[in-house]
Amino acid sequence: MELFQAVGQCFTKYATFSGRASRSEYWNFHLFLFIAFPFIIIFFVLPILFLIVLPVFFIPSLAACVRRLHDVDRSGWWSLIGATVIGWVLLFYWLVKESDIGPNRFGEDPLEKLAEARKSTTPSKDAKAFVFLIFAGLIKFHFFDLLIIGLIIHKISKNFF
Repeated sequence: MELFQAVGQCFTKYATFSGRASRSEYWNFHLFLFIAFPFIIIFFVLPILFLIVLPVFFIPSLAACVRRLHDVDRSGWWSLIGATVIGWVLLFYWLVKESDIGPNRFGEDPLEKLAEARKSTTPSKDAKAFVFLIFAGLIKFHFFDLLIIGLIIHKISKNFF
């Protein structure tokens, strides 16, 4: 799935926590978020705008994570393990793991047309290097998640107390 197809798919399924999301859909959407993040930071200047923009990106990101976990036959509740540092490793493994081929308890295979070709392939050295780069990016991305949550709590507490 191409970058803009993935972005369109994730925003189309804005708050859809059922079904499955392919690896490419999940990672291309998060690549878009990583590129868009500096522009999101600009909204910290105006807290009201930031509170409007945050759900626009956070909810589809969470929904895509849940659907990606469904794709590897895990409950979406496992996404909460990402709140712990040790849980990042397990969550990252599931997020980069190849999709289950064929239907599972969460729905049909999003890459059903490619199922036969996927059965006979093995990861290349380039794929292993790509996984390492994604892991480094995931750690950075979760740092930004924690930073955003901290800034939100700071701004809310500053306005109310």
